[in-house]
Amino acid sequence: MDTGSIVGIVLTILTVVIAIYAILDVRERVRQLILIERNIAFSKVVQDFAWLFLEPTGTGHTLEIVKGLSEFSMLAEALDAARTPSVSKTTVEHEALATAKDLVESGYAKWKDDWDMEAVEKALRDWQNEKNSVRLAKIFGQKTKFPFFP
Repeated sequence: MDTGSIVGIVLTILTVVIAIYAILDVRERVRQLILIERNIAFSKVVQDFAWLFLEPTGTGHTLEIVKGLSEFSMLAEALDAARTPSVSKTTVEHEALATAKDLVESGYAKWKDDWDMEAVEKALRDWQNEKNSVRLAKIFGQKTKFPFFP
């Protein structure tokens, strides 16, 4: 055997090893994706069954919001383990409040009469300040991790 044949065999073996590794990696990622989808489906079924035993009071989230929040929480936690369901819930609530404020300021909606506008403004200011501090930390290279905002 000459040198060219040996190099060809070594490269062929190396290529096969890389291909096997890639196939195994893809299989693991697909398995993780299927597990996430299974958990989301389970969460939806659990939410539906829970409402068979409950009467809504009108003070909580609607069934659709609960399902969406549960799904969002699972996906967020799958991407980053630090994003627990309570962190995701806080994120969604604050971002929804900011969206509502934008709709009111644009003239498309109005606030409900029983809302404390000072508390809403304070919550939105605090939320924006936290998001800004994370952005500044990212700009200046600090490793500060704010769990509510990517």
